Amino acid sequence: MSAFLRRILFLVVFALLFTLVIIYLEPPKSWNEASVFQIMAFFLPLLLAVTTFTNFFIRYLPHSFILSLGIILGLSFYAVNQLNYLTGVLVFLITLFSWRVFPKMKLPRFRLTGKAKIPKLHLAKRQPPKLRGLRRLRV
Repeated sequence: MSAFLRRILFLVVFALLFTLVIIYLEPPKSWNEASVFQIMAFFLPLLLAVTTFTNFFIRYLPHSFILSLGIILGLSFYAVNQLNYLTGVLVFLITLFSWRVFPKMKLPRFRLTGKAKIPKLHLAKRQPPKLRGLRRLRV
């Protein structure tokens, strides 16, 4: 339950940050007049909000990030009236291939040794070593 609340809290915080940027940041008159700060201040909270929203459903952060980058790229093409069939298909294919490059991986559990039990610390009966494959040296 706490993981669910944490995801909702992240979603609310990033959505609130994005709305605060929209409300308080003065929009530029055109795309050419926009400063780097204005562009970054708009797109970073948007990216974080869309990433947390998609992560709410996908539950894997790299895939959510890739999908949100594809969504934002499509929205930015639409905003500058450059979204057509070719750019839409290219954005979709780039997003799909990027999704396939990062497969869902399960992180390994941290252990000091590769074995499940450390022999010197484990309280099981010790078995004598097997000497079948050893040869005696002739002196």
